[in-house]
Amino acid sequence: MGDHSVFVDGSDAYLVYVGDQGSDINSTLNVAPLDTNWTKVRPAVWSERNTGHKEAPGIVKAGATYYMFASGMDWWNATPTSYRTGKDMSSWGQDSWKSVATRPASDNSYGTQFEQIIPVVGTQGTSYLYNGDRYSQYHGTGAPAPGGIGRNAWYPLTFEGGVPRLHGYTDVDVDAAAGTVTGNPVANGRFDQDVTGSRIPQWRVTGAARVDESTVGDGRRQLTLWDDAAYSAWADQQVALPNGSYKLSFDYRTSGGQNNAYFEVKDHGSAAVRTDLTTKQGAWTTKTVNFTVTSGKANLGIWADSAKDTWLNVDNVSVLPAG
Repeated sequence: MGDHSVFVDGSDAYLVYVGDQGSDINSTLNVAPLDTNWTKVRPAVWSERNTGHKEAPGIVKAGATYYMFASGMDWWNATPTSYRTGKDMSSWGQDSWKSVATRPASDNSYGTQFEQIIPVVGTQGTSYLYNGDRYSQYHGTGAPAPGGIGRNAWYPLTFEGGVPRLHGYTDVDVDAAAGTVTGNPVANGRFDQDVTGSRIPQWRVTGAARVDESTVGDGRRQLTLWDDAAYSAWADQQVALPNGSYKLSFDYRTSGGQNNAYFEVKDHGSAAVRTDLTTKQGAWTTKTVNFTVTSGKANLGIWADSAKDTWLNVDNVSVLPAG
C-alpha cells in the first residue's frame, strides 16, 4: 500500500489509498470502508487503475458532492493538484481528473504536493484549508529524492460554482470557532516557493533580482536586488483586494547608497505610495504603509537603480485589513 488517508462520513469511515499489485507499485486507486469499530478494512467499493499517476488521495465533502483530491507522482517535486467528483463512495467516474484552479495562477500548487483538505466548521459556516508538502525547494530536485526535512504549506481552498479553487496566500488565519479562513493574500511573500535563484514564482521580475538565503544566519529566504555592475531591478505583483483600507508590511535590509530604491503601492485607485529604501539599514527592520483600495486591486513593487555592489533585501511581504 502506498499513500493513504481516512475519510469520515457520518458514522462511516473509509480508507482512501494507492495500492500495489505485486511489483507494480502505486498501480491502483481505491476506496474501502472500515468496519464498525474502524479497526479493519473491508473490500474496496471503488477501484481503478492509476493511469493518471496520482498519489496522496484524500476525500472531502462540500454540500452534497464528494471531492477526491490527489497530487501528481513526481518524487518530492511540487505538482499540480487534481480532483474528481462523486455522488457517493463508489461512483467516481473514469479518467475524470481535472486540475484544481488557482488564484493567482500556479502550475505546481504554489510549490507543494497535495497532502490533505481540512474542513473548518464553525458558527459562520464551513471553510476549507489546503495542506501541502514542500521539500525540493530546500534540498534540491532529483530521483530518488535526497534526504531532508519537508515543510507544511497552508492555503485557503474555496468552492466556486462547485469548482475547487486554491488561493496562494502567504499566511492564513484560521478561526476554528467561526469556521473562517482568512489571511495575507500576497502570493509568495516569503520568497520560498522555489529553489534559490532568479525564478521568483508569483512575482514579475526584470533586471538583477533573485532569491537567496539570508546572510545573517537566520535561515530565511529573501528577495535580493544586487549586482557587481551598475544595475536596475524590479519585482512586482498585482493582488486582488476588496475595496477598503489596508496595511502593507515588509521586512528589509539595505546597504544604502542606491540612486533610487523603494517599495511602491500603485493601481489601487489613487496616487502611488512610495517608501524610500536608500538609507543604510544593516539589521532586518519592518516597514508599514497604510493605503486605501477603490479599484479592487493593488500592485506591489520593489525597485532599485544603482551603481555596482549596493544591495537591498526584502522579505515577509503582507497586506492585511487596516484597523
